Amino acid sequence: MYGDNSRASQELWAQFMNLQVGDAEPDAGVHEQSQKMFSQFQEQMQSQARNMFSGSPSLVFPLVSKPRTIREAVTEIGFVSLGCPKALVDSERILTQLRAEGYVTCKTYAAADLVIVNTCGFIDAAVEESLATIGEALAGNGKVVVTGCLGAKQGVIRKVHPSVLAVTGPHDSAAVMDAVHAHLPKPHDPYTDLIPDIGVKLTPRHYAYLKISEGCNHRCSFCIIPSMRGDLVSRPIGEVMLEAENLVKAGVKELLVIAQDTSAYGVDLDYRTGFWGGRPVKTRMLDLCKALGELGVWVRLHYVYPIRMSTTLFR
Repeated sequence: MYGDNSRASQELWAQFMNLQVGDAEPDAGVHEQSQKMFSQFQEQMQSQARNMFSGSPSLVFPLVSKPRTIREAVTEIGFVSLGCPKALVDSERILTQLRAEGYVTCKTYAAADLVIVNTCGFIDAAVEESLATIGEALAGNGKVVVTGCLGAKQGVIRKVHPSVLAVTGPHDSAAVMDAVHAHLPKPHDPYTDLIPDIGVKLTPRHYAYLKISEGCNHRCSFCIIPSMRGDLVSRPIGEVMLEAENLVKAGVKELLVIAQDTSAYGVDLDYRTGFWGGRPVKTRMLDLCKALGELGVWVRLHYVYPIRMSTTLFR
């Protein structure tokens, strides 16, 4: 229709004239004016078609002149599956969940942000192969999550490879995803995710509350909180810092750190070492404050009790 085919042009001309004058016989003036309008119309359609298919900018189709990039940074995960068909099915389920959450698989250790190794531990040869594969992944990448049958014997894996990020047992895709989330947070896609990566907030945009734990281990006679919210449960420091980072990126200028007993943060976890930005950080109040201080915003601590406070925190 937009080319130089004469028959198509004649048919289009007949349809155009029928719309202009109907069944009446047009006089010479109308015929000349209509022919001029038709030529301009056809030339415009041909120009638009050329622009649309050649990829050059077009004022008529501005929305297709430049492709939209959905996600600038892609989070890639390497995956190695060893063992029997049952282990293969476990691998399929993990990969399905990874894909559903926006992660992309990678074929090389070096290009991956994290590597998952699904192991086999049925016979000695399988154990040796699994341990060797874990070693290759650590040498080629450094960030490795181990799952599968050999994962049921954590001591065997930790003895040979103490630097693995996490070890889970067989058919436990939920634990694998928890480990992935802890060390490589789920990618946020602003075009497909139903909520922003900071969640729904009820505070003004310039400040936000950052809850680091729930519950309390104290049994004060005047307080009913422990009977309602239970004992202290501290959030992993990597998870807390990820939320804080996202809040700052969204424009928050002041973080209000809250808990029932902020100073007790990490006590229930024995101040376990977590990870933030690829480096180890202890789940402890002092370390949390130092990490939050790197974000370049105001940090206000609420509900801090002096019983566990070190003078280092106030320096």
